[in-house]
Amino acid sequence: MFTIKAEARVNDDPDEPRLSAEQLYAALVRRARADSSRTPDLVPPGHVFEIIEDQGDRLTRRAVREDGKESLARVTFHGGRLVVVDFIDGWQRGVIAQMVTTTEGGELTLVFTALSEIPGIEHNSPEEVAIANSRRNVMGSAPDQTIAYARQLARSGDI
Repeated sequence: MFTIKAEARVNDDPDEPRLSAEQLYAALVRRARADSSRTPDLVPPGHVFEIIEDQGDRLTRRAVREDGKESLARVTFHGGRLVVVDFIDGWQRGVIAQMVTTTEGGELTLVFTALSEIPGIEHNSPEEVAIANSRRNVMGSAPDQTIAYARQLARSGDI
């Protein structure tokens, strides 16, 4: 099992639209509701996402990677500040928390924290370390990508 944390300040570029916490959360929700048939541009390349069940503040999503491995995730939306993705079945286990926060200095930030386990791979093995490093590289850019997506939505008036 390994933990990865990545965060980014939201409004640090004066040339970009200033985002509110509500706009940032709306972008997180839109990304979490990504579905290959309706929003293919929000689905990672080589993946298929399908919403199996949607209960408003919670949904269940199936993901299929290009190598055919599947996973099920329960996504829960909490109070306008937190989206939690809980991998409940498949090739990975764990949780990703995506949180809109404000620093003590009043700066809006987006924090992603992942706790992951790959069934069948020994803890601290070279294989797990390699997977963790690969995920760390991908997840390190996730907050910035989400902020860029939120800015795009703000420019178009969609949030």
